[in-house]
Amino acid sequence: MKKLIIILTAVLTVSFTACAEQTDSASQSPSGNNSSMTGDLGAFPIAFSAKDLYDNDVTEASLGEKEIFFVHYWATWCGPCVTEMPDIAEVAEKYGDRVGFLGLLDDYSDNRQGAVNIKESSGVNFITVDANTQGLEGVLAMLRTGYVPTTVILDRNCDMIGEAIIGAHGAGYAQFLDAALD
Repeated sequence: MKKLIIILTAVLTVSFTACAEQTDSASQSPSGNNSSMTGDLGAFPIAFSAKDLYDNDVTEASLGEKEIFFVHYWATWCGPCVTEMPDIAEVAEKYGDRVGFLGLLDDYSDNRQGAVNIKESSGVNFITVDANTQGLEGVLAMLRTGYVPTTVILDRNCDMIGEAIIGAHGAGYAQFLDAALD
């Protein structure tokens, strides 16, 4: 039990520290607090630099200025992950003007070409990077629930909106985004 408490404390510390370090005055509201302001746009709250599945350089700026961010942890070996990809592509198309989408691939180094094939056959057009990208450790800690797929919705201050979304939800992600955008 003591080990579990130590591990949970470490994970939470990394999670909050990684996010907190990226919050700056640009993401604060005019009143000076860090609350999310629906309708206003902001950058992804964590600085990172990575290669996407096509070997393009991407950073937090690549996600654009959005109201909130949908971060999806998945793997090519996960049947439900692959099955829901066409639905996620439709959700990303519908909400892409307000929501930044980022895929974190668990098996990036083992099956990058498989992920490219899945993305292309399903119509997914959002950025996908290695789940172990330096700088994204705090977000990955939120996503490491023991289940794949897992999704989190973040505001511009790196605060999770709601709980981690565990399991495949396909078109049902629209309901989570509707709630987060209200």
